[in-house]
Amino acid sequence: MSAGRDRLVDTAAAAMHLALRGLGHGKLPPHPARVLIIKPCCIGDVLFATPLLATISAATQAHIGWLVGRHSRAALLGNPRLSALLDAGELGASHYPFGAMMSMALRLRRKQFTAAFIPDRSPALALLALLAGIPYRAGLNSRNRGLGLSAAAEVDDRQSAKHEVEIYLDVARAAGLPVSADPRLEYHPTTEAQSAADALLLSLPLDRARPTITIHPGGGVNPGGQLPSKRWPVQHFAAIAARLAEQANVLVLGGAGDDDHQLAATVQQGDTRIHNLAGRLDLAATGALLQRTALHLGNDTGVSHLAVACGCRTLAIFGPTSVLRYGLYGPPTQVRNLYPASCEDGGGNTAAVTVTQVWEAVAAMVNGEW
Repeated sequence: MSAGRDRLVDTAAAAMHLALRGLGHGKLPPHPARVLIIKPCCIGDVLFATPLLATISAATQAHIGWLVGRHSRAALLGNPRLSALLDAGELGASHYPFGAMMSMALRLRRKQFTAAFIPDRSPALALLALLAGIPYRAGLNSRNRGLGLSAAAEVDDRQSAKHEVEIYLDVARAAGLPVSADPRLEYHPTTEAQSAADALLLSLPLDRARPTITIHPGGGVNPGGQLPSKRWPVQHFAAIAARLAEQANVLVLGGAGDDDHQLAATVQQGDTRIHNLAGRLDLAATGALLQRTALHLGNDTGVSHLAVACGCRTLAIFGPTSVLRYGLYGPPTQVRNLYPASCEDGGGNTAAVTVTQVWEAVAAMVNGEW
């Protein structure tokens, strides 16, 4: 075994020793030179961590890097607060093979980060920061699994239903950083993404006097798993789209896969007033498009959270997942979460949300624009 890997094994043993002794409660040392955020997956969760990024950026003058998976990378591409995006490779979404962990730790060690923020419940990611020799590590202690953290935010999902954004900001609080009284999700489209969105909009026969509304009927599929029950029935989306087409430009969003193409086609139902954009924009350009629309309607999915981060008025429908934990995070003038009655903390069926409820919410959110 190489000397470098010998050092990693020794560091891993030290991490276990620290974990047995108890977690640290240290504040972030002043003037950290190089800070790393470790949050590989997934799109919505990565966006939920952007207020933490803003907090770190405002409190330090550090070079800030982010270890992120390929699936979620586009959510961070144009963010001016970041100095570097590091490819997480195989790590993330509950997948942490030993070889990949060791290789990544060696790679991060060479980057000489002085502090790491880990807004993730995974003990593997906390251990990764320690294996990488990062002297200061702030993260989440869920079920006493925060290995060797210098500062830990306690998480007990069984006792409270706190929003993920606030849980991630608790990591900053544990590190002694001041948190904004009005934290917001952030997305900053690149010039290329803006150009792609503008070109697509110009190619469509839109009525420029009408508001433009986007609908995304998909979701529930990411590297962390599949939960198609998060989707509101596609026929309901089709009913809303048909009514919207009388008064607005309607764009149906989706990825390049056959499933998204089929969903978008079902929503369009051959109506030429409704534009099927499935597969025509990548995630980064979709974000730029969302900045140019009056309202977005979708499921509990990364695209809905991206719309919020873009400043777009957004309405999302929840069912099996908890609105309290994963709902749209933004001011009430911008976001609206709809969910089955008495199912605010999850467990409901999206189909229990009626077309009438969604239509009334849509009409209220675009009031005065038609």
